Amino acid sequence: MSPAGGGDVPSSRMRVRGGSRPEAHPRRLAFAAWLAAHGLVGSRALFDAVGVRARHSFDDQLEEICALVRRGREHVTGTAAQLEEEGEVSMSLALHHFHSSSTSFRVRIALNLKGLAYDLVPVTLRFANGDHDSTAWRVFNPQGNVPVLVDGDVRLSQSLAIIDYLDRKWPEPPLFPSGPAERALVWSTALHIACEIQPLNNLRVERYLATELGLDADAAKRWRRHWIAVGFDAVEKLIACGAGRFAHGDQATALDCCLVPQVYNSQRPVVALQLGRWPTIARIYETCLAHPAFAAALPQRQAGFVDIEEH
Repeated sequence: MSPAGGGDVPSSRMRVRGGSRPEAHPRRLAFAAWLAAHGLVGSRALFDAVGVRARHSFDDQLEEICALVRRGREHVTGTAAQLEEEGEVSMSLALHHFHSSSTSFRVRIALNLKGLAYDLVPVTLRFANGDHDSTAWRVFNPQGNVPVLVDGDVRLSQSLAIIDYLDRKWPEPPLFPSGPAERALVWSTALHIACEIQPLNNLRVERYLATELGLDADAAKRWRRHWIAVGFDAVEKLIACGAGRFAHGDQATALDCCLVPQVYNSQRPVVALQLGRWPTIARIYETCLAHPAFAAALPQRQAGFVDIEEH
């Protein structure tokens, strides 16, 4: 499968230092190829991996680094496998994420529920000048968002597409019911959260509300509270009949993967919703937080977590 951006390296000329082509050891080149396969072309880790020092900025050096990665692909046969056997690299899944992104949170939960090993690659979202605004990230993921899952040559964005991919490739334990009607019910409510609630409060929308429409902090808080409450009113009714320990029955599903991050977001100080109006949602949220797969995926459990109001 081709990557989401239609290619993983730029095709323009390599910039070279001193008029000569940089040299790199074959083992470094193999490691560079592995990094590229795991979607790390847009990562500063490539500097160390291929032995290139930045002259100016990361973006200035991207073409040179990518050229070395292309050369690395020529050397990767056998050598990357040898590196893995020697414990120098781990050929696991890679998830490009932000610790406080609810969409990233969903996929971390799903990976944990599946018991899969994966590497986390941080992509810092900020109200202005975040990593996701960089040219390198837009080349890597034209959608400009997180998360992105890299599995060998497969590169996927959009959290529910990723969760569906994980469930089809690693079917146990299942994240969707087997029956067609029940499966559709889980999808329907998960999509309500992912498409009707969360997008109205994501970073790109809040940027526009503040910079183009002039909403101040108090108005932005009212906006968040209104749309989350409208969504929770619907979700509470949708899950009330089918809920067991979790949102649909007694086994965690993709619906729980979506619900928990949205409830977590509603408890941030910039929203501060009281959950008493939605007792089923509140109960399931507490149940999920006691589950190791959910607890390990919490934003504050991630490396580099900073408790910030705007991200």
